[in-house]
Amino acid sequence: MAFTGNINTGYVNLKAQIYYNVGAVYGTLGNFKVDVTLGFRWVSTSSAYTYDIYTSNGGKVTYYINGAAQTAITSNLGWSWNGKGESDVFTQRTYTVSLGSSTSFTFGCRVEVTLSGLSNFNFTSTSHPAGVVLPITACGAPTAVSVSATVSEGNVTLSWSGATSGNNNAISSFEIQYSESSNGSSWGGWTALTAVNTSSGSGSVSVSPPDTRGYYRRFQIRTRGAAGASYYSGWAVSSNSVQRARLPTAPDSFSVLPSPAKVRDILTLSWSGAAAGSGTVAAYQIQVRHKGKNEFQWTGWYDIPGSEFNSSPATQKPFEYAFFVVRPGSLLEYQIRAKNSHGLYSGYKSPEQILFKGGIIRIRVGGTWKEGIAYIKDKGIWKEVDSVFVKVNGQWKEST
Repeated sequence: MAFTGNINTGYVNLKAQIYYNVGAVYGTLGNFKVDVTLGFRWVSTSSAYTYDIYTSNGGKVTYYINGAAQTAITSNLGWSWNGKGESDVFTQRTYTVSLGSSTSFTFGCRVEVTLSGLSNFNFTSTSHPAGVVLPITACGAPTAVSVSATVSEGNVTLSWSGATSGNNNAISSFEIQYSESSNGSSWGGWTALTAVNTSSGSGSVSVSPPDTRGYYRRFQIRTRGAAGASYYSGWAVSSNSVQRARLPTAPDSFSVLPSPAKVRDILTLSWSGAAAGSGTVAAYQIQVRHKGKNEFQWTGWYDIPGSEFNSSPATQKPFEYAFFVVRPGSLLEYQIRAKNSHGLYSGYKSPEQILFKGGIIRIRVGGTWKEGIAYIKDKGIWKEVDSVFVKVNGQWKEST
């Protein structure tokens, strides 16, 4: 860009031009550098005269950013001309421009010099701004985004990689959002989740599944750079989603046999029809409670020995329980629930009740052995016997 003015030396008219060109722009955001070439062109009106003209005071250069004058620089431009007709002399100056987060600006120069030769005279140019666009490009979005588990009760890890900085736009952080779905195909709007500050092109963060059981949550992430929002990357959506684990359902069939039972019977517990909800059915938990004959209150629920079972059926020996004593006339209730591979439990299947018969005795009637309940007459009243003892080889043993 050239600035033209006429100079009258008193001897002959000279035409002078001061000009500059804006060259390469380089550096980093907030500290860009601009290459500026300053030049002086001399033109005499007659080719008959030879002139020896030079800058006697070095010169002063003031540059402008977006119309605002910056600090003037006094510099020995070293311009001189000896000759006739037309000639160019020039010098190159590089200016450092600090613009914060700006991405474009105008640049201008104003040059003041004192010329010496046939006589001293001054020449001052005007500033004509030139537009300059800084070489900034957007960051690149991650090329891979995924969660570590697709079904979970707790937090999972969201990972990403492949993000890139832009030209003069270093990675500063990543912005993460999520959306949810009830069926894994129709998704709601995006909601802001968090930002992760890092300069790396890859990273990870702990994220939670949806609050609602059975719902799905997916994520999207974009790269943010130092040049500001205009140069963020586009969004990259995760290749998979995480579902909040569903609860299992209890077995729909549960039986305890034999019923009624004798005190020393081994019971068989059988069940079927449980569903995992999410994952697989990992185990079954069984509890028992007791109410003695003529008692009004049940005990609390106890986890039976080996309370987590992998499959049906299971056997139990109530006469070996340590938390209560089973006698004739006792009532037991068993309940069962399922556990899935995510550690979640179903509700309990409604209890199954079993009665233990009391005072069992076998007698021979008409040549056939029959089992029955023993009674004893006490003060004229027949009462059911809790236990019957018989003498075997000189030792009394309870009949079961």
